[in-house]
Amino acid sequence: MKITKKNGEWVIIIKAISRMAEEKVTLPAKVGYLFTKNKLAISAALEAYEEERKKIISKYSDGGENLTVNKNDDPDKFNEVINAFNEIADIETEIEITPVSLDALEGRDIPMSVMLDLDCMFKED
Repeated sequence: MKITKKNGEWVIIIKAISRMAEEKVTLPAKVGYLFTKNKLAISAALEAYEEERKKIISKYSDGGENLTVNKNDDPDKFNEVINAFNEIADIETEIEITPVSLDALEGRDIPMSVMLDLDCMFKED
């Protein structure tokens, strides 16, 4: 099923899938496969977003990942950075997602925050 969300929302979904792995949630092989497949589809669709995000960081950093813009020292430049990040995060991206059955997750110890973040991937049987 195709789902359209803002880039910032897709980033939250990728992080939620990663949190399941970090918390060592045990999933049936097929369900794990579907989450991995969806994560890869989202990552591929967000490549342009990531490239632009890196350009913004590069423009306003010390050459690394650390932004050198400070709200107190230069509020106008700080707002410029925030607006640039918000602009790319607000772009809508349509991604083909393979739905995951809620029944297949029954009895799994998945944090509620993860379930809420992944809500768009679930189907009821």
